[in-house]
Amino acid sequence: MGLASADTECSSEPQQPSSDQHYPIHKPAHNLPQPEGPGLAIVPVTNPAANEWYHGKLESVPLDLGVDCFKVQGAPASGDISALGRIRAAFLPLQNYGEEAAVTMAKFVNAKHRLMPYIFNLSIQAHTTGHPLQRAMLLEFLGDRTTHHLDRQYMLGPSLLVAPIFAPTSKESKYYAPAGRWTSFFHPARTLEGPAWVTELVPIDELPVWVRPHTVLCLGPAGVGRPDYALHRGVDVRLYALEEGRAVETRVPSEKGDEIVGTVRAKLSGGGGGGDTLDRRPAPTPLY
Repeated sequence: MGLASADTECSSEPQQPSSDQHYPIHKPAHNLPQPEGPGLAIVPVTNPAANEWYHGKLESVPLDLGVDCFKVQGAPASGDISALGRIRAAFLPLQNYGEEAAVTMAKFVNAKHRLMPYIFNLSIQAHTTGHPLQRAMLLEFLGDRTTHHLDRQYMLGPSLLVAPIFAPTSKESKYYAPAGRWTSFFHPARTLEGPAWVTELVPIDELPVWVRPHTVLCLGPAGVGRPDYALHRGVDVRLYALEEGRAVETRVPSEKGDEIVGTVRAKLSGGGGGGDTLDRRPAPTPLY
């Protein structure tokens, strides 16, 4: 989102762009874009180097993956070049959500960065097969009739169950886990045996994200700080509740178009019992 704000000090002096330069104005404490609004960031377009960086990003957008238009806003004197934006700007000044919100946002932004090998692979599949990234529960669990009416949770691809919280922190939230041993993405030592309804109080800085049984998940390096990196380098391969004698695999993409650089395969054999790899290793430490 290209946007210049009258309330933001922007230098017009030329700068030498570098490969790791991020021109959206950031909150230094957390390396997060200063929000103009939820989901938006401020680019100082009066800076020639920032302009070059922004145009380069537009040129690199993969149009063949379905991006067919761009919306660029400007906000001179707190205004906007679009009528809708002007109306919105009149009632929504630049937001400052506070330090607590910045810490929470940093946690989830970092989680997204680590998940980029998984997300990018799903994006390639969406382009080539039409399978959506965000899926109603019934698409993955058609045989479980309980999932047919669930409208407050979803699957992110085939492997991650996400249950957004719509209740205040003082009120219990409820979501459903289909059959199998599910593992908390953020707190891997915590597992859940489904099918089961989960009722719990969820803090403001938490989100229920559960990894499906029999999953191999590829994560990017911790602290990478950006979504566009070499997705096949420094991959952290994690195995979740593998079933005895049954192989599972996932593809590892590069960051270039629809290129796949390899496949990770896993199979538990000779372990006996239920074949739960998490039960045979020291308790994992939280990811964040």
